Amino acid sequence: MDAQEFKRIKFPKVRFAPDLLHELLTETAATVHDEGEQLVIDHLYIERRMTPLNLYVREASREQAEKAVLDYGQAIRDLAVTNIFPGDLLLKNFGVTRHGRVIFYDTTSCAW
Repeated sequence: MDAQEFKRIKFPKVRFAPDLLHELLTETAATVHDEGEQLVIDHLYIERRMTPLNLYVREASREQAEKAVLDYGQAIRDLAVTNIFPGDLLLKNFGVTRHGRVIFYDTTSCAW
Protein backbone atom coordinates (compact mmCIF):
# COMPACT_ATOMS: atom_id res chain seq x y z
CA MET A 1 0.00 0.00 0.00
CA ASP A 2 1.28 3.46 -0.81
CA ALA A 3 0.37 5.27 2.42
CA GLN A 4 2.14 7.57 4.85
CA GLU A 5 1.35 7.71 8.55
CA PHE A 6 1.08 10.98 10.46
CA LYS A 7 0.61 11.73 14.16
CA ARG A 8 -0.71 14.94 15.72
CA ILE A 9 -1.05 16.75 12.42
CA LYS A 10 -2.49 20.28 12.54
CA PHE A 11 -4.65 22.04 9.98
CA PRO A 12 -5.98 25.61 10.05
CA LYS A 13 -9.69 25.36 10.93
CA VAL A 14 -10.54 27.94 8.27
CA ARG A 15 -9.78 25.31 5.62
CA PHE A 16 -12.81 23.25 6.68
CA ALA A 17 -16.44 23.89 5.85
CA PRO A 18 -18.40 24.55 9.07
CA ASP A 19 -20.53 21.40 8.67
CA LEU A 20 -17.48 19.21 8.13
CA LEU A 21 -15.65 20.77 11.07
CA HIS A 22 -18.66 20.15 13.31
CA GLU A 23 -18.96 16.55 12.15
CA LEU A 24 -15.25 15.86 12.70
CA LEU A 25 -15.34 17.33 16.20
CA THR A 26 -18.46 15.41 17.21
CA GLU A 27 -18.19 12.08 15.36
CA THR A 28 -14.43 11.60 15.80
CA ALA A 29 -13.89 13.44 19.08
CA ALA A 30 -11.58 10.73 20.41
CA THR A 31 -8.97 11.53 17.77
CA VAL A 32 -9.80 15.03 16.47
CA HIS A 33 -9.33 18.08 18.69
CA ASP A 34 -9.90 21.82 18.49
CA GLU A 35 -6.82 23.80 19.56
CA GLY A 36 -7.72 27.44 19.00
CA GLU A 37 -7.28 28.20 15.30
CA GLN A 38 -5.99 24.68 14.62
CA LEU A 39 -7.71 21.34 14.12
CA VAL A 40 -5.49 18.52 15.41
CA ILE A 41 -5.84 14.95 14.17
CA ASP A 42 -4.03 12.53 16.46
CA HIS A 43 -3.42 9.77 13.92
CA LEU A 44 -4.07 9.49 10.21
CA TYR A 45 -2.90 7.83 7.05
CA ILE A 46 -2.71 9.61 3.73
CA GLU A 47 -2.69 7.60 0.52
CA ARG A 48 -1.80 8.80 -2.92
CA ARG A 49 -4.68 9.17 -5.30
CA MET A 50 -4.78 6.16 -7.58
CA THR A 51 -6.94 4.90 -10.40
CA PRO A 52 -8.25 1.37 -9.79
CA LEU A 53 -6.34 -0.93 -12.14
CA ASN A 54 -9.50 -2.41 -13.66
CA LEU A 55 -10.67 1.07 -14.73
CA TYR A 56 -7.21 2.16 -15.85
CA VAL A 57 -6.81 -0.83 -18.18
CA ARG A 58 -10.18 -0.09 -19.85
CA GLU A 59 -9.30 3.54 -20.58
CA ALA A 60 -5.54 3.35 -21.24
CA SER A 61 -3.86 2.94 -24.60
CA ARG A 62 -2.73 -0.57 -25.47
CA GLU A 63 0.88 0.29 -24.60
CA GLN A 64 -0.09 1.80 -21.22
CA ALA A 65 -2.37 -1.15 -20.42
CA GLU A 66 0.37 -3.68 -21.24
CA LYS A 67 2.84 -1.82 -19.04
CA ALA A 68 0.32 -1.70 -16.19
CA VAL A 69 -0.47 -5.43 -16.45
CA LEU A 70 3.25 -6.27 -16.36
CA ASP A 71 3.67 -4.02 -13.31
CA TYR A 72 0.65 -5.78 -11.76
CA GLY A 73 2.56 -9.05 -12.08
CA GLN A 74 5.61 -7.43 -10.50
CA ALA A 75 3.47 -6.10 -7.64
CA ILE A 76 2.17 -9.62 -6.95
CA ARG A 77 5.73 -10.95 -7.03
CA ASP A 78 6.89 -8.21 -4.64
CA LEU A 79 4.05 -9.01 -2.23
CA ALA A 80 4.89 -12.73 -2.27
CA VAL A 81 8.58 -12.03 -1.58
CA THR A 82 7.59 -10.03 1.53
CA ASN A 83 5.23 -12.82 2.65
CA ILE A 84 2.04 -10.83 1.98
CA PHE A 85 -0.59 -12.76 0.09
CA PRO A 86 -3.67 -10.92 -1.11
CA GLY A 87 -6.74 -13.03 -0.58
CA ASP A 88 -8.11 -11.56 -3.77
CA LEU A 89 -6.02 -10.79 -6.84
CA LEU A 90 -8.77 -8.74 -8.46
CA LEU A 91 -7.59 -5.83 -10.58
CA LYS A 92 -9.84 -3.48 -8.57
CA ASN A 93 -7.69 -4.18 -5.47
CA PHE A 94 -4.69 -2.63 -7.18
CA GLY A 95 -4.30 0.96 -8.29
CA VAL A 96 -2.18 2.89 -10.77
CA THR A 97 -0.37 5.96 -9.43
CA ARG A 98 0.09 9.15 -11.42
CA HIS A 99 3.59 7.86 -12.25
CA GLY A 100 2.17 4.65 -13.74
CA ARG A 101 3.18 2.31 -10.88
CA VAL A 102 0.78 -0.44 -9.85
CA ILE A 103 0.23 -0.62 -6.08
CA PHE A 104 -1.79 -3.06 -3.97
CA TYR A 105 -4.14 -1.07 -1.75
CA ASP A 106 -6.90 -3.37 -0.50
CA THR A 107 -5.56 -4.38 2.91
CA THR A 108 -8.90 -5.95 3.91
CA SER A 109 -8.18 -9.02 1.81
CA CYS A 110 -4.63 -9.74 3.06
CA ALA A 111 -3.31 -12.83 4.77
CA TRP A 112 -0.36 -11.49 6.76
